[in-house]
Amino acid sequence: MARVRYEIKSLGIWTFVRVGFFLNLVLGFIAGIFYSILLGIIMLAGSALPGEYSDQLYGGELSIGAGFLVILPFIMAFVIAVVNTILGVICLGAYNLLARLVGGFELTLEPVPTSASAATEIPLPTAVPVPPQTIGPAPSLPIVGRPAPPPPAPGPAPVEPAPGGSTPPEPPASPGPDYKDSPPQP
Repeated sequence: MARVRYEIKSLGIWTFVRVGFFLNLVLGFIAGIFYSILLGIIMLAGSALPGEYSDQLYGGELSIGAGFLVILPFIMAFVIAVVNTILGVICLGAYNLLARLVGGFELTLEPVPTSASAATEIPLPTAVPVPPQTIGPAPSLPIVGRPAPPPPAPGPAPVEPAPGGSTPPEPPASPGPDYKDSPPQP
């Protein structure tokens, strides 16, 4: 089996920014939910303590309130996404610089051998042939905004053969006097 070796020389920064910002946004929101629950539990436990300071810190004028617990996941999502994306871009730029100077990560890839169990896999369904269908001519519809083309001019009526079986005479090969492109007659 042939092995193929690759070296990662650089990674795209804008690709990382798009993907990294979105992933950090989701992870920051999840962390914000966790911290909101944890902070809510601490506030409930602190307000249950006896003493004059518990009223001031956990239920009085210094209390952060339930509104903060609701918006905390959104604040943390944004802050974590921005900070982690900036740190990731700095690290990615450092990797790209070092990969140019000393070389990047090396990957060795080799094909996966086909085993006997691979032969017992369920085959994919094949396409079922569809019988051909007869499609008639499409109706000619006028295009909106344009006048319909004029119908073809009626030609000479077809002459039917006489009952005796003789065929009608052939029309003349040259155009008659009313033909537009013929030279004028003297």
